[in-house]
Amino acid sequence: MAFCKNCGNKLKDGAAFCINCGFKVGDKMPVQMPRGNVHGMMPENNYADEPEMAELLRDIAVGKAREVNDRFQEWLPGAKENAMSKYRNFKDKLAEERNQLMERRNSSQSRSSNAVSIKYCSQCGAQNSEEYAFCIQCGAPLE
Repeated sequence: MAFCKNCGNKLKDGAAFCINCGFKVGDKMPVQMPRGNVHGMMPENNYADEPEMAELLRDIAVGKAREVNDRFQEWLPGAKENAMSKYRNFKDKLAEERNQLMERRNSSQSRSSNAVSIKYCSQCGAQNSEEYAFCIQCGAPLE
């Protein structure tokens, strides 16, 4: 099972593009370079008189950003699958608890329904609860 790296949508087997966002399957997320000095990633502009040094430091920062992005791209599918697995387990547990509650409810209803007598319609022979005045099948009055 594969997921889109751009939007997280579940991909169909053999899909070349995500049907949700159009992202090409297999591509890495584009690296978007922050503007300015974000969290110390980009060098301060103290090298205005040394353009080679400024360019070198910018290239180092871009390289580090790409390394971080590549590691994130490797981590992301596993993290999404882990989260989806936990969600499926939670959903299954809720469904199981719901089924148990329904069984208990049906069990208590069947116990209480056993106490109700059954009348048979003299016209069609259908089973009716003792509390009914008319047949649920044909509408004839019950005696």
